[in-house]
Amino acid sequence: MTLYCIYIKEDASVQLLRRSCEERDVDFVTVNPMTYDYAARPSFVRDALLYRVSTAKAAADLEKFLLLHLTLNTFYTSSIRALSSISHILMYEKEDISRPKTIYRLSKDRDLLRKYATYLGLPLIIKSLGGSHGIGVIKVDSLSSLFSTADYLLSKNNGAFVMKEFIQTTSSARLIVLGNRVIDSIKYSAPADDFRSNEGATPNVSVEKFSKKIEDVAIAATRAMGIEFAGVDILIDKDGAPYVAEVNFPCFFPRCQALTGADISGMMIDHLVCKSSTKR
Repeated sequence: MTLYCIYIKEDASVQLLRRSCEERDVDFVTVNPMTYDYAARPSFVRDALLYRVSTAKAAADLEKFLLLHLTLNTFYTSSIRALSSISHILMYEKEDISRPKTIYRLSKDRDLLRKYATYLGLPLIIKSLGGSHGIGVIKVDSLSSLFSTADYLLSKNNGAFVMKEFIQTTSSARLIVLGNRVIDSIKYSAPADDFRSNEGATPNVSVEKFSKKIEDVAIAATRAMGIEFAGVDILIDKDGAPYVAEVNFPCFFPRCQALTGADISGMMIDHLVCKSSTKR
């Protein structure tokens, strides 16, 4: 059995996956999107496993190319989902997943912004697409701030922002979903002077087991994305109601694995090996 791992730079995820492969006698093969030869006909081991660690566009493009030409075992539920570029936000809406109310495109139009502020309520959130660790998440408290912030952001990047309802919370949940169950979870706690619970490279995290209701939301959100593995970020308001913030795939699972001791990388490999075996 062979795992093809797409990544540009080695990190903790790669190291854990390599170790789990060694423990299971699974060959670990690096696929670098920056040096891959697209002119050559793709030739991979039959029934091989594929996982993309890198979130870079070059890595995602290579993954799509390989899945278009080869039959590989992945965490996607179908090849169509693997190649799809449908927005995850739209999928939450289609499947009626609990989430903050969302406007899918920031505008400079004052009348539209007034309507959006009424719909979402103030304060509201403007989020840059593609950010991480809370970077690009802006809390806006007034119409005047909304107008000036929208003008500035759209002068720098035309349209790559969404507007969201602000959910009052001091913590958020990260749940690791594999298949139809939550295999690990942690809690992010916001600093006293920040509304973002996952801000910075070293956020305040702790082991936490969440209710079945919250776990079921995480599983449903993962399923709606057409994937079998994800790190699901959920905001929990003061009444305990869950709101899906993001379904991350690929996701940075080493933080959970180091904190809780759960063998996430091993379970990932076992899942893909089992998936491959059932197809034979």
